[in-house]
Amino acid sequence: MRSGGRSAPVSLELTDDEASKNSMLQQNIELRRRLDEEHSGYRRKLQTYQDEQQRQAQLVQKLQAKVSNQAISQLVSASHMLTYTSYKKSYSHAVCISF
Repeated sequence: MRSGGRSAPVSLELTDDEASKNSMLQQNIELRRRLDEEHSGYRRKLQTYQDEQQRQAQLVQKLQAKVSNQAISQLVSASHMLTYTSYKKSYSHAVCISF
């Protein structure tokens, strides 16, 4: 029953303990949000790094192939030159012998 005909007033204010819990909850939410943002940023940086690393590897392979092809071309050219020089010497030696 009511004492004195009045009901007890309803308190809309938070107690110190409830306010502290609410504050910690808000801090926790904010820290999780920041952590998620940082995690996403690091993930993007890692992906960019991996993409650039793969691109660099492809460029190195192309360069190695180009250098290899140039070396082969030079060897073939040198081989042709030696064959021609050898043929020329053999021919001029044969011409000298036949006279």
